[in-house]
Amino acid sequence: MPNRIIKESARTSRTLNKLSAEAERLFWRLLTVADDYGLFEAESDLLLSTCFPLKVSTIKSATVGQWFEELLNVHLVGCYDDNDRILGQFLGWEDHQQIRAKRAKFPLPLPETIRYTLKSSASIGNQVQPLAPRARACAPAESESESNPNPISLVRSTNGRVSKKLRRRPEYAEGFLYFWEDYPRKDGKFEASQIWEKNKLDDLINDVLTHIRWARKSPKWQEEGGKFVPMASTYLNQRRWEDTQPAYTEKGEPWEWEEEEKT
Repeated sequence: MPNRIIKESARTSRTLNKLSAEAERLFWRLLTVADDYGLFEAESDLLLSTCFPLKVSTIKSATVGQWFEELLNVHLVGCYDDNDRILGQFLGWEDHQQIRAKRAKFPLPLPETIRYTLKSSASIGNQVQPLAPRARACAPAESESESNPNPISLVRSTNGRVSKKLRRRPEYAEGFLYFWEDYPRKDGKFEASQIWEKNKLDDLINDVLTHIRWARKSPKWQEEGGKFVPMASTYLNQRRWEDTQPAYTEKGEPWEWEEEEKT
């Protein structure tokens, strides 16, 4: 599966705060299991084996099912029936994650088939709850302004055909906006964004940001008020984040220059 985007706002999400620690752990692991359209198999035993493969002997599938119900109750995910199996979907996936695959691994649901309980629609009298408006799932930001500037709606017609519908054309890619926020030199933004999109650097966002945060503390980048910080376009075009890799402390945290000076 492609790398997933996790936003800083998740730490203060009121939606995630409603979950137990165990249910939140399931949420983060489930992000790595879902396909590129936010879909996954939602039966309790399959959730256990895919999300906790090394703990199948110590955790009961019924317990995982209870954690999953917590996700359903706050509308982070929904589930639906596909013949004799139960499938799940992260709600608001396209607002926070980039869809690269041409097709989903599982059949996409019609909006009216989404429900918020593991019980099948037949067992609850075919009373299916309506899809929650703009449910926040993949990175539960609390404000609309933090959503993906390039949202893609997955539209499924009654004949079963699925298409992507671009709601509006963005000025900049989402990953680039994170890069630009951290990069210390603020000139040549448009040129840098073109290089970012051309090289599809959203896939490397964590590598790039880790290197920038390390390099900003380096003597070279701090010398003469940042005189030797390259233009963003140069940094990206020459893949400067691959030149030197940050060292890490014994705790696994990025090493900082201040810590080096003390040693």
